Amino acid sequence: MSALWLWRHPRANHGAGRCIGRTDLPVDRRRAKRLAHRIRHAARRHGLPPIVWTSPLQRCCQVGRWLRDWGWDHRVEARLSELDFGDWDGRAWAEIPREALDRWAADLRDHAPGGEISVQQIADEASVHRTVLYRYFDDRTDLDLAIQREICRRAGDVLLATVTLEGTPREIVERVVGAYVGFAVDNIGPLRFAERQVAGAPSKPLDDAIGRIAEQIELVIGGFLAILDAEVSEDDRDGLTPWVFLLVGGVMAAVRNWSSRDVLRPAAPEFTRLLADITWLQVTGLAATRNIEVPDLPVEQLLNLKEAP
Repeated sequence: MSALWLWRHPRANHGAGRCIGRTDLPVDRRRAKRLAHRIRHAARRHGLPPIVWTSPLQRCCQVGRWLRDWGWDHRVEARLSELDFGDWDGRAWAEIPREALDRWAADLRDHAPGGEISVQQIADEASVHRTVLYRYFDDRTDLDLAIQREICRRAGDVLLATVTLEGTPREIVERVVGAYVGFAVDNIGPLRFAERQVAGAPSKPLDDAIGRIAEQIELVIGGFLAILDAEVSEDDRDGLTPWVFLLVGGVMAAVRNWSSRDVLRPAAPEFTRLLADITWLQVTGLAATRNIEVPDLPVEQLLNLKEAP
């Protein structure tokens, strides 16, 4: 009968006292090499085949690379990655509330630590047994990416519905910001899940979603500039896309920080106004440096004024 040998990875750098499930910390190359020597020695002694499977995390993969350099077959499997601790990942254990740890310890199979989404939760939502889920996905990475894409689709639907020319420019900004803040409040766990890098995945669905939202906002800004007959340099036109990405990314980062607090203060309406004010100041500030006056009028009224003889 074939034997399966399990080896613990070397101690990761800067991991002492921290929760580092999927946090990808490096490992000292000497420690990785020492463990690789031990594995190779044990394989020779017990007649084991020169094959090693590791997760893609550095603390495991670096050991596999040493063995690969010595002629072994090194295979990387994302499903071997450690538990995803959600919002806990990377934090000091001492910072995590004892009550949260106790809830997890009381239900290790089904309770998702740190707001992570468990396979059992997905199975319950789909009304199927958890083992049935994997009939539709290649592995956990494939499943996680499918979940991220669905979360991003739902968030995108909410946001894109608000990116229109209705209302004043300031009202448009607050409407879009408010929609994202509201979605974040109602979907803290899913958003955290969508934001993280899935082990073994080549890209993040969230990046694609940000691109679609930024593209729509850029179209609105371009239309507004056309209404104003604003003179914009070629350099500014070329820089519009990265600037919009900066606006969108800044709002998302601020909401991520705010929504990670144990108590959401300031409250959502006040936080929305604050974030909208900051975003609006960025817009009007940049416009002022280009001698573009942004009128506080509904865009529809501005359109009528432009069309009037």
